[in-house]
Amino acid sequence: MTLSVTVTVIEEGGSVLVGVSGCSSLRAITLPPNLTEIPQYAFRGCTSLSEITLPLNLADMAWGAFFGCTSLTNITLPLGPVFIGQNAFYGCPGTPQRPPGPVS
Repeated sequence: MTLSVTVTVIEEGGSVLVGVSGCSSLRAITLPPNLTEIPQYAFRGCTSLSEITLPLNLADMAWGAFFGCTSLTNITLPLGPVFIGQNAFYGCPGTPQRPPGPVS
């Protein structure tokens, strides 16, 4: 299955994910490298999503961004500082991990 993800460019030159909430057949996704924000409930209920690597420029992940992603076990955060909203990974069996290296 191929899924096209739409982004909206914002003033700072980054981008914001519009969202794919409820896409139960989505197993993995590659987010654009210039993504800076994941909005509330962007991936809510994507029950087959099992892994995600968040882009280096991500700065903000809203409340419940991955709420109910019950197969999400492999979560890789970027090295830099990221605001992670409350319950962003609620119902996900995995624990977000940072790759080795210095945190900005």
